[in-house]
Amino acid sequence: METLTLKKVLSFNPCYDEARLLEISGGRREMDLAEIFRLRRVSREDKIWLGIGLMTEKQQRKFACDCALDVIDEWDAPEVVVRYLKTQDESIREAASWAADSAADSATYSSASWAAYSAARSAAYSSAYWAARSAASWAARRKQLRRIKRVLKGG
Repeated sequence: METLTLKKVLSFNPCYDEARLLEISGGRREMDLAEIFRLRRVSREDKIWLGIGLMTEKQQRKFACDCALDVIDEWDAPEVVVRYLKTQDESIREAASWAADSAADSATYSSASWAAYSAARSAAYSSAYWAARSAASWAARRKQLRRIKRVLKGG
């Protein structure tokens, strides 16, 4: 896996300042990504955020769609939304986004279905972090971290 510098992490505009990042890293300015993922003092949410930051836009979109698919059974998703999430076919992305909005307007959502809707909507807008965060309450963050590791290894 990739070796990261403190400077690279700071370029992602984290919510932590340099001093806090140095504290978390034990004073190290360079670390292997695998080392960072093993640090117990780094939350899963922060590991997901960092992993997504290292992905290409194409990898982020695929990751977002996979996270949304993890919770798709929690709501009555329109077929075009499911089709977009499975194929990432750009020709139906806008229709999927509109369908997800329409479904939200016409239903009363439980927290599970709202998380699923939110994840699908975020995926349609290619916001991998928010899709992961929306799905996190229903799809295990551990599974998301394994997926990030596979993506960053090229698998």
